Amino acid sequence: MPENEDFQYNYEKLLRFLSRRDGHGFIFALADDMRFIRQINETLVTDLKNRANLLAKIAFLDAKSDKSIMQQIRESAAGNEALLVANLYDILNDPENGKAALLNLNFSREALQQLPVRIIFWVTEKTIAMIGNLAQDLYSQRDMSTVHFTWQIEKNIESELPVTADWTEFLSSEKFKDTEAKIAILKQRLNDAKAAD
Repeated sequence: MPENEDFQYNYEKLLRFLSRRDGHGFIFALADDMRFIRQINETLVTDLKNRANLLAKIAFLDAKSDKSIMQQIRESAAGNEALLVANLYDILNDPENGKAALLNLNFSREALQQLPVRIIFWVTEKTIAMIGNLAQDLYSQRDMSTVHFTWQIEKNIESELPVTADWTEFLSSEKFKDTEAKIAILKQRLNDAKAAD
């Protein structure tokens, strides 16, 4: 993880919530730098398996699906002890179906609480405000306050590389953004390992 105490603290909060063996529930999480969501989710799945012997799944919901958002969550949760809904923000921002999906989720809040799984919903500042304004009951039933990752990649590697068509195309790709986030997480793990010695 990045070399930031707040980032590590928030990561551990998510891990502790998902590791609870005494129940179920859901929380919201958001990251200022959206590139970290994938890396955080993948690390959580690995840590849950290795540290707590728990099965977790990363779920991507489909706004255009014939199935309701609750049906998609229920199916994704089956056979798992933790569920990381990686794209709730995309669903809620969908101009055609976003509001309906949120209302469906709000009306399904009791069923959501009854699922035998702990859930993290990834949101943005805009979508958490939307949930707070349009789905107050859902928002009030979350298990803890929203976990907010404020850390961002500080050094932009683009300034270090030559400006050519190939580099410019690569630097704007999702693959580069994922690689940059992976490097930051690996650096943190290396520093953590050095500190433990």
